[in-house]
Amino acid sequence: MLVIVYFLSTLFYSIECFINENDDDSWKELSFSLRSDNGTIKSAHIQWTDRFDDSFAYAYTNENRSDLKFLYDKPRPELFVTNKFIMEAFTQFLDFFQNRTKIQKVTVTIPSMTDDLKKVTKRNNKYATKPNVDSFRFNSYDSSLYTEFLKLSSGIPKILKISFYYYPERTENILNGSILYHSKVRKVGELDLRTVESDISDAGLNQLECESISVRSSTITNAGINKILKEWQDGLRSTRYLKVVSDDVQKAEIMDGVSKRTLQRGVWEIKNRYNVSATVTVFDTYQMTYSGDREPLLRQDSRDCEDTSQILKMADACYTNSSWFFPGKKERIIPKAILLSIGLYLIYMAVDQYQIAMREVESRECSDVLADCENIPFNQTLIPPFYNYLQDFTISPRYDLSYCLVPKSLSTIGTSTICYINDPVSFTNDNRTISTETYGKRKRKVPERDLDEVREELTGGKSHHSTFGSIARDEFDRLMREDHAIRRAIHRMYYYDFQLLGYPM
Repeated sequence: MLVIVYFLSTLFYSIECFINENDDDSWKELSFSLRSDNGTIKSAHIQWTDRFDDSFAYAYTNENRSDLKFLYDKPRPELFVTNKFIMEAFTQFLDFFQNRTKIQKVTVTIPSMTDDLKKVTKRNNKYATKPNVDSFRFNSYDSSLYTEFLKLSSGIPKILKISFYYYPERTENILNGSILYHSKVRKVGELDLRTVESDISDAGLNQLECESISVRSSTITNAGINKILKEWQDGLRSTRYLKVVSDDVQKAEIMDGVSKRTLQRGVWEIKNRYNVSATVTVFDTYQMTYSGDREPLLRQDSRDCEDTSQILKMADACYTNSSWFFPGKKERIIPKAILLSIGLYLIYMAVDQYQIAMREVESRECSDVLADCENIPFNQTLIPPFYNYLQDFTISPRYDLSYCLVPKSLSTIGTSTICYINDPVSFTNDNRTISTETYGKRKRKVPERDLDEVREELTGGKSHHSTFGSIARDEFDRLMREDHAIRRAIHRMYYYDFQLLGYPM
């Protein structure tokens, strides 16, 4: 009964997996972008990657020219020429978005949501679905864009990143910090606003429940950061990483009342009530630049460099700045892991050296034994057998097989097997079977064509181990003729081969 139940459950599970596999309409990536030239939007682009890693692209424009630069993109886009190219492209993008059940990453790059685009997002589509999106990236300052797409998707995204549409916007616009109060934004796994200036307040930052937060704001105060540190020490926050770039950072105000241990200048170690440690790093100035003559990666026109920045890195286990890679462990686990790795490596090297030494000892011992045996006449130190069994070898030239017949060790089955593979038709026609062969019936005449092939191989010098016609062969032939014991042993080993091939004894 249990076997039947197990079989039926396995069958139903297999059918369900097969149906889900066929019905899987998930995509890995979907993106929409508007490309401009000198402030004028020239084209709209849709690109997607399905679950099989195949990428496709559409390009919409109102210019029917063959020298368009985006025609050389990879993947090469399918071109659509229309007057209302922005509307038609965005409609197609939304159709793709609302016909998937899951999309790993969605990217939208537009300067702002026009009234026509808002109408498209609010259209009545009874067949539309709400896809589950893992990662959203919006290259726009328009908060209505984030709100609409968060409304059109299901679940809470793991990553939300907001950046600028074009670089000059970074010094002209300020992101509205009210987006942090959105129910989904508050609980995303990773919130990344580090490339846009925002007016986020202490209250907006404090109400976030994200595990990773990166923000840039001049309105966040030292007292707000200090409050987050104290709440983390009290075990009230699950934040693992926090980076705040602000104008006025005062180390004394940030670390006021926080239990800490100084690691170096501007770097402290703090612990929470669960004995989990984190590092706090405060820089007076912060600037990231490319090498050579390139411009700064992060730059504000009103300052020579970023005035100040403050970085808080919180992890479940750490002793140094790399702590957040090991959540949930105790402090100083990295030095222990290093010592453990070194110990395992030393053990591995010791075992390896021992194996090498043992191989050398075995090789040396074997060489000494063989050297001592060279001066001993053949067969004088060996105990003669109690009874001389026949030393037989059966061969199958067709398959390059040779079988040594050891009496009472499946020799009859081995002989019949070689007979069968040499000539299966005759073997079957004689009403013989491998399992019913007897000692008296197992010998069978080898076909003449096989004998000719063996003779040709032995005398033609074609095989890699052949010594026919060589100087070494003549020398060993002389030694064999002079030593009767060697010659007698050779006769015993190859007696039937000599008889079968017709060689003189």
